[in-house]
Amino acid sequence: MIKRRKDLAGSKRRSRKKTAIKDNTFGMPTLLRGEDAKALHKLSERINKTVKPADALEEMWVADVVHLQWELQRLQESKAQLIHLKHEEGIREVLTALIGGVKAAGLLAGRKVGLDDAQQDIERLFNAGEVTTKTIVAQTMVLYLDEIERLERMILSAEVRRNNAIREVRFHRDALARNLRRACEEVEDGEFTEIPASPEAHPTTAAAQKQIETKVSSGSVNDQGREEDSASEAVESREDD
Repeated sequence: MIKRRKDLAGSKRRSRKKTAIKDNTFGMPTLLRGEDAKALHKLSERINKTVKPADALEEMWVADVVHLQWELQRLQESKAQLIHLKHEEGIREVLTALIGGVKAAGLLAGRKVGLDDAQQDIERLFNAGEVTTKTIVAQTMVLYLDEIERLERMILSAEVRRNNAIREVRFHRDALARNLRRACEEVEDGEFTEIPASPEAHPTTAAAQKQIETKVSSGSVNDQGREEDSASEAVESREDD
């Protein structure tokens, strides 16, 4: 019984080794603190499974796609985290616009120490002013517009570079397909080149050709004789006149 359990454990370890993710030859992106390594490996596995790189160049471009897609997701999450972290300052700005800076600071200080009355007063003011969570998020984005715009530019740059890497794979495969097609056409042209037949190989055809030439020559002689007869007849008719 103990031996059987060991065998089962060994088979599980072997199956885990078989299902392990094979990373790209050109490496994986560096993980920052808090990032999920399993999510990165899953992303790499899905992209490699979709593209199925056929050579070293395609593996390099696929590695670039993985890096840039991971960087793109990181930047998008950073943008969301920035707005989340600065949410309190958005609330401060909205309260200041409703009741002034001094009263807003007092209510926020009371809420920070856990006073229920302060929290209820803030909720009552927000309801009266029709302030929603989206309003606070918008105010937070206005406060940190420069930082958000910088992240947006970085996101756009990552998207462009990722799309360029994907385009390189497509161009490489199109060029390879064109070269293969051209090579096949050249081979087909070489196989079907016409070779002129020699008279010895086709005696019947040579004899027929000679008969045609004889008929043509005899026809031309007869035509010449007719022309001479017609010319002499014309001379005689003139002399009679």
